[in-house]
Order: sequence, then C-alpha cells, then structure tokens
Amino acid sequence: MPDALKVAPAGRATSNLTFEGLTLLPGGHTLLAAMEGSLSGDTAGIVRFQTWDRSTRQGDFRLSAQYGYRTDTGLGVSEAQATPDGRLLVLERGFTAGVGNTVRLYLADLRHATDTRRVDTLTGQDGVRLVRKTLLADLVNCPSLGAQAKQPQPNPLLDNIEGLTITGRTQDGRLQLLLVSDDNQNAVQTTRLYSLSARLPHTVNG
Repeated sequence: MPDALKVAPAGRATSNLTFEGLTLLPGGHTLLAAMEGSLSGDTAGIVRFQTWDRSTRQGDFRLSAQYGYRTDTGLGVSEAQATPDGRLLVLERGFTAGVGNTVRLYLADLRHATDTRRVDTLTGQDGVRLVRKTLLADLVNCPSLGAQAKQPQPNPLLDNIEGLTITGRTQDGRLQLLLVSDDNQNAVQTTRLYSLSARLPHTVNG
C-alpha cells in the first residue's frame, strides 16, 4: 500500500476515513479500493481510488494506477462496485445532525482519468483529470414506502447506507442493485435493505 494512504502519522489518511469501498473489475485482474475521505494536503472532497493488478486470475496483486475522485460537498465514498462493462457504481453518503442523511449513487468512469500515484497533492490543478461521474439517483427522491425514521431525515427511508452489490439484470437491461444501511449499533438508526434498478447511460468516448 502507498505510504500516503496509511493513517497518520505513518501516512496522510485520517482514522476511520480510509478504504471503504472494494471491488474486483471484470476479468478478475484489477482490484480497486476507494478511500472514504481526503488525504491531508489534498483538497477537501477529492479522494483517491487505488488499484492493484495481476497478470492471471491466480496471480498476486501488485500496486498499480491511482485516481482522484471528487465527492459532493460534505459527502464521503461509502462503497464502490464494478459494473459489467468496467465502470464503477459509487455510493456517496453523509450525515448532518438535525437534518439526516444524504445518499447519492453515481456512475464513475476511470477512462481518461490521470494516474495520480506520483501526484503528491490533489488540488484540482490543471493537467490532472479526475474520474468522471454521472448522477444516477439521489435517494432522497425515492418513495418512502411507509418507512419510519427514528431521527430527523429528509426521507424516512434514508439512513447510513454504505453497502452496495449488483444482483442481476431486469429483462429490459437495467442493473438490479441491493443496498444496505448500517445502524452503527445506535438506537436511533435502522438497518435496512434496499432493492433498486438502474439503467446505465451508454459509454461516451473522448
């Protein structure tokens, strides 16, 4: 693991804001881990995605490319999941006391992003292309389905959602997704499973 991604003082990461998402890309040769929060020295909201590659499905993983990804203000990455075409579903979530959770699902594309493993600080500088992302869903807009929240929430369905997996496809080609919230063993939070379907936009070259 790169030294910078280790928790301070050994590195520049903040405790409990380190690797939060982990996924194996199609083909089984590239493993990707997503940091939840920014490194010290990087601009707030820009997090790092680290990859490891192997030449065969049975081989050992070796450190490979790294990418910068900009989260929405106040949100962190809670999960990343590779899609069948090699893009990423990225779950961003945050919490504001007295307001509740914000949870957004993005489609991210690593193509054309700069390899940042030799970029000491990410500030949004010219010449460093961050991972492109497209909003698929802001979960505040989902129907509440009769859910009840134990604390203020903009939608009672919302909670600390930080798990995501692809379970299949619908007959019309949409991805079937399963999300899960973590109640942190907190009496005012709720563990829930959420079943969603998402139609991904086509890839765009360039």
